[in-house]
Amino acid sequence: MTRQAVVGIDAGTTAVKAVVLARDGEQLGWSRAPLRVTHHGDRVEQDMDEIWSAVGDTVRAAVRDAGDGVEIVAVGVTGQGDGAWLVDGTGRPCGPATIWMDGTAAARVTAWERDGRGDLVRDITGSSLFPGALPVLLEQLEADHPERLDRAAHQLNCKDWIRFRLTGEIATDASDASRTYLDVTTGTYSDALLEGLGHQRFRHLLAPVRPPHEAAGTVGAPAARATGLPEGVPVVVGLVDAVAGGVGLGAVRPGDAYLIVGTTAFAARVRQDGRGPGPEGRITLATGLGSVLECLAPMAGAPNLDWVRTVTGPDGSGWPERPDRGRAVSSTSPTVRPRGNAPRSSTRRPPPPGWG
Repeated sequence: MTRQAVVGIDAGTTAVKAVVLARDGEQLGWSRAPLRVTHHGDRVEQDMDEIWSAVGDTVRAAVRDAGDGVEIVAVGVTGQGDGAWLVDGTGRPCGPATIWMDGTAAARVTAWERDGRGDLVRDITGSSLFPGALPVLLEQLEADHPERLDRAAHQLNCKDWIRFRLTGEIATDASDASRTYLDVTTGTYSDALLEGLGHQRFRHLLAPVRPPHEAAGTVGAPAARATGLPEGVPVVVGLVDAVAGGVGLGAVRPGDAYLIVGTTAFAARVRQDGRGPGPEGRITLATGLGSVLECLAPMAGAPNLDWVRTVTGPDGSGWPERPDRGRAVSSTSPTVRPRGNAPRSSTRRPPPPGWG
């Protein structure tokens, strides 16, 4: 008997993952391929064509792993957020993607915080500035690589690039657009922010914002050949990875909260809207579903857990026994301080008491 299934694609910073899920949620197949991250001093980039090639390999392998008797009826895409993913009028990359880890715009962030532009960004987008955010990156790229901006016709975030290669359609969603020039209270790009930053010249780069659950085209013939997917299968708009993770966990109602621990960490709670004060260093992401996520993203996640295991002793015990072991360490040592290669968090503060 043929089983209907969907293919999910997740292009993170270090790997692309693909999974085939039956309509009842059973995993039928999966695959993973690593990705290169290139560092040139503070510049951190990824090859957009390499990412697409990895998508083709992982999707083909996941579908093969699912076996015969599976009918693919839809494709969902998610991926890393932020950065600058510029393509020209023919859909070719203007250069490597400058990703969220890039630090070349750090001095611009400092300058914007001093002259009030940082406050303008926070007031409209609900998010604090950081060097990997699109507005400061566009200025930095204009200074460092003006030829890329001269060629650029569209800004596509990671998942949007993959969906474009699958369907040929230019689009994004509110969660990815939230870190660009989106007013998170209206779900539309803010002319006031573009004008206040003097960035009207970048307005044409911004992709149309569409609801995340809508189909944004179908798998085209070239993508079908590259991935093994059936031509004509619908591909949904999708969400940025951290927001998609919350949907997968069922955290969709105001007041719901969740934590993702990866290389970095991500703590989020669902709110009805983005108005009002929040914790210092917060990120606000519109979902396109009538709510927003208020988030904190400290830059050390799983490495902190590795450090805890080291501090509490390499005795082979599992995580359930760690709290008792940690109390034993605390009772015999006046203080436990990070030493050697202990992980470091960002300067963002942890959530205040009662948050989430």
